[in-house]
Amino acid sequence: MPSTYLEFAQDFDGDGRRDIWESQADVFASVAHYLKEHGWSDKSTWGREVKVSKAVKARVDAVSRRPEGCRAVRALSKPMALKEWNKLGVRTLSGGALPAATADASMVGDGARYFLVYPNYEALLAYNCATSYAISIGMLSDKLK
Repeated sequence: MPSTYLEFAQDFDGDGRRDIWESQADVFASVAHYLKEHGWSDKSTWGREVKVSKAVKARVDAVSRRPEGCRAVRALSKPMALKEWNKLGVRTLSGGALPAATADASMVGDGARYFLVYPNYEALLAYNCATSYAISIGMLSDKLK
């Protein structure tokens, strides 16, 4: 969108132009600036895949979803503390308890795979409001660490 370009595009290569069509440096800096302005924090992660057993699925599915936003935002549960997700029976992929962190997380899942996601995930949705996009970018970022 032109207004998004005007607000967020960056001249990172120093040539005096914000060229998101030909300059990779400007593209990456512009995307990074957009994400930061929409809540991205390099001190946090985007989310984690979790295990939801068949026995736990009904409890997880009963957590209310968000009433507003694009489809991907409405697919998110209300945020809850990790200890609350633990109480519902959500586990790490290895089957252990979730970490004792103070962060709130929302759940997103399709019945086969579930993810607890944090504010960085929502920054990704601000950029492209599609669940598959945000999860793919989050998982790719994990591989690049």
